[in-house]
Amino acid sequence: MNLIKTLLLSICLGFASIVQAQDISIGFNLSYSNPQGSMFVDQGGAAASFGLGYAFDAMFHPENLAKVGVGLAVNGNAVFTSGDNIGAYGLSVFGAKGQYRFFTSNVSPYVGLTTGVSRFSSPDVTINGQELPGARAFSLGLVPEIGIELGSFVMAVSYIVPMNYDVTESQSFSAEGRAGMWQYSLGYRFKTSIR
Repeated sequence: MNLIKTLLLSICLGFASIVQAQDISIGFNLSYSNPQGSMFVDQGGAAASFGLGYAFDAMFHPENLAKVGVGLAVNGNAVFTSGDNIGAYGLSVFGAKGQYRFFTSNVSPYVGLTTGVSRFSSPDVTINGQELPGARAFSLGLVPEIGIELGSFVMAVSYIVPMNYDVTESQSFSAEGRAGMWQYSLGYRFKTSIR
């Protein structure tokens, strides 16, 4: 047990010394989401057509690599259905993010990639008068992103790459297919230095 505590303390101290001379940034975006894939089509054949989303990230920018950022990101979406079964599908990605800015000035285009775990969730549905609760499925999550930073304001387009999901909602209903998402977002990035 002491060995584990010593190892964890060493890792924390090592990480703290690396982070000590870094710039950090925290970004938050709100987005219009356009669903892609067969998982957004309900049993009646009606497709979900739009949603709203958000993206949050916290990144470190090494002092000698000012154009590069690495950190953690959360990307979530609610996609709304219509017709007889009104509800919301969910598609989220939780993972590590890397970003490259083309210039060090206040205005700069950038590219980014988030990779981690994606979670698809389905809304409650009613089939033949029986209400079935929604369910969740997990898969690999990949989110390439392009955008431009205008000072602290951010405009970006990202794409949650469609992955396969197998959702079993009850013994009488299951769905298997692909789900992805285009996101068109506006946001804000707070930047500071921890020297």
